Amino acid sequence: MQPSWTWNAINFRHFDGDAIRAIENGFTLFRCSSDGESGVVDPRGKVLQRQYTGHDPKIPALFSMPIQSRQPTMYPFFGFLFEYFCLLFSGIYIVFSY
Repeated sequence: MQPSWTWNAINFRHFDGDAIRAIENGFTLFRCSSDGESGVVDPRGKVLQRQYTGHDPKIPALFSMPIQSRQPTMYPFFGFLFEYFCLLFSGIYIVFSY
């Protein structure tokens, strides 16, 4: 479950970014947003449901969320290892570029 409070045109991008979190961690993501997009994304990145939930809290958003087991991915094991590798490579590149 990922709570959110987004604004204006950025809300569509926030939902897409959260869909990436579902893929990299291998779980079904339920995103509930105030003034943004709420929805369900499966572990493979398929958007099962997506709905704009606006300013009015009296309008309910109803979703059907299938129960799926978590998919094994490399991200929980390696974490930000790729980012650290890029940082190390950048430092080496800067040193040898002079």
